[in-house]
Amino acid sequence: MTMLSSTQISKTTDENVFQSQSKTLFECILGNPNVKENGKRGNSQQGVDLYGRRKNKGLDHWVGIQCKCTQKNKPIGTVRDEATQALNFKPDLKEYIIVTKAEDNASLDEQARIFTDEQARKGRDFEVQVWGWHTLCTHIIKYEASLKAFAPGSSPFIDKVLIGQGKILEESHEHTNQLHGMVSQLEVLISKSSAIEMSLDTSTFTSHLDQQIDQYRDLLLENKPITSKQLLEKLQDNLPEGTKLRIRYRIKANIAACLLRLNRVEEAAEGLIEAYHIAPAATKADAHKVLGLTLKDSAEEAVEFGLSCLATTEDKAALVSNIITARR
Repeated sequence: MTMLSSTQISKTTDENVFQSQSKTLFECILGNPNVKENGKRGNSQQGVDLYGRRKNKGLDHWVGIQCKCTQKNKPIGTVRDEATQALNFKPDLKEYIIVTKAEDNASLDEQARIFTDEQARKGRDFEVQVWGWHTLCTHIIKYEASLKAFAPGSSPFIDKVLIGQGKILEESHEHTNQLHGMVSQLEVLISKSSAIEMSLDTSTFTSHLDQQIDQYRDLLLENKPITSKQLLEKLQDNLPEGTKLRIRYRIKANIAACLLRLNRVEEAAEGLIEAYHIAPAATKADAHKVLGLTLKDSAEEAVEFGLSCLATTEDKAALVSNIITARR
């Protein structure tokens, strides 16, 4: 319990600090380092404190954010009032997100849904959301930069959790080949696998596959998740029949890691859970399942499952890190 309490994200009472923290968070969420503050408080802001483009959805996909440094005993007002102001923002917003330190509120969520639906019936692509503190924190802990912005005194243990999410708790190996060399090796492996009769259980063949996986995983660690994912999927699709389950598990888990880095959270969660079921006895399989359940918003199930594995797991550090993440 002491370890958990030391990692809580504290709430600032300074509006400017909260807005700056939120700016860092949305730079991560939108994948856009150019999120900007919309003037200063007191100016006419059309209900928008921050804005930026979600480029993976289109160059005209503008997102507006309002930061409410509000405690639970100070209501933020009606969503309709805030969102109506945001309709005047230019260029037109596709998303409008109100972030607040107050707890998540079902009534505010309902107001956001109703307003979104009303705009859709008028032909406007304008989605409104309200993120209370719990929802906000689920996004904060996904990114190292945002967690450090909201919790600058984070312990080394928190950094380990973040690294574990980004790498799916795989240890870093030295990058041994350039990308073109890796592609060539993969093509050679695929062509030979169908032509050479060999025992798939031999240590030589398995070791070669492990090396391939390590090399492609290293591309992810070099912030090349798309290339890493493509190579891992190609390897997965061409594995000879009878390949060890541990190898199939490693490929699936690392593909999930790439998806997580690309912010495709739901697919990453499914991939981590599927990886566990391929080889439940693999060293980090139980830790991966805990993370997968957490990403699926099944945190209680994740904690329960993780605790049941503590006595038998081979990698307690990985499992405990992900249990902590689920508890938070």
